Amino acid sequence: GDIVELQPEVSTNTFLSFFYKNNEKEDHLFHIGLHLILRNVSDYIQADVKNVDGVDYFFFGNHQKVMSEAVEFQLDYRFLNRIDASVSAFYLNARNNSRKNSLGTSNPYFNSRLKNEPYFTMNAGVNYRTFSDIFKQKTRFTFSWNLRFVQKFLNIWEGAEEGKNALIPAQFVNNFGVLYGFPKSSTYLSLEARNVFNTPVYNKYRLELPGRGIYAKILLNL
Repeated sequence: GDIVELQPEVSTNTFLSFFYKNNEKEDHLFHIGLHLILRNVSDYIQADVKNVDGVDYFFFGNHQKVMSEAVEFQLDYRFLNRIDASVSAFYLNARNNSRKNSLGTSNPYFNSRLKNEPYFTMNAGVNYRTFSDIFKQKTRFTFSWNLRFVQKFLNIWEGAEEGKNALIPAQFVNNFGVLYGFPKSSTYLSLEARNVFNTPVYNKYRLELPGRGIYAKILLNL
C-alpha cells in the first residue's frame, strides 16, 4: 500500500484541576478530583483501519487541526479499612477543526466529532474486605464489583453515509471478583469473572473483544 509520511503533533494544552480531600483521621474518607482539559492540536495523529480485499489493515495518519475539550471527574470513598468505592467519568469533545483538507478543497467534515473516539465513558467499583476464622486461622477475603460503561459512538465521520457498521453500540461490562489471603502469609488467590453477562464488547474500530471469562491467579508478595 501507499506509505504515509507522518508529521509530528504540535499542540497547545491548557489544564485546570480541582481537588478535595477530607481529614484522613475520620472513618469516612473522600477524595474528589475534577480536571478540565483544552487542546488545540496541529497534525493530530490518529490510528485508522482500512479494509483491503477483506483484510483489515491499521495505519496512522494526520488530521491538520483538531480542537479537543475534555472533562474528567473522579470520586473515591473509603470506610475504615472495610469498604472502598470509586466512580469516574470522562467526557471528550474532539472535533475536526480544519476548514480545508490536504488538497486545499473544502473539508466536508469540518467541526465534525472525530470518528472512532468514544466521547463518554464511566467506571464504578466497590471492594469489600472481611475477615473470617477458617480452621481457627484468621483469613482475609476481598469481594469486588466493577462496571465499565461506554456510550455509543460513530465508526465514521459525522455526516458521512452510514452503513451497517457505522455505529458502535453502547457497552455495559460487569466484572466480579474475590481475593483470598492465606493465613499468616503474603500469598493471595484471586478469582475473577469478567463480562459476567456476556454483553458484546468492541474496541473503537468495532472489532469485537472476548466475551465472558473466568480467570484465576496466585499473587506472591516477596
